[in-house]
Amino acid sequence: MPSFATDSWLDQKVKRGLLIDCMKSLGLSMKRKRKYNKERRARMTERLMIKPSHAGSKAKGEKGDADRGSEFQKIEQQGTAE
Repeated sequence: MPSFATDSWLDQKVKRGLLIDCMKSLGLSMKRKRKYNKERRARMTERLMIKPSHAGSKAKGEKGDADRGSEFQKIEQQGTAE
């Protein structure tokens, strides 16, 4: 496995050039990094701001909170009646 430690000036010169060439060939730059971070923050903010929709779960046959509450009340009433 190659080492990125620089023991001599020649080592530093060669490895620095290699890293710069790799970054250029991949198209990586600070401008691109800032753009990526900005888009990532926007996606994260959007995801956190969206309220979950319970309508989709009701369509699948699941019961909403109001339906569950009425069921629990019925069960409690049956338990106290016995």
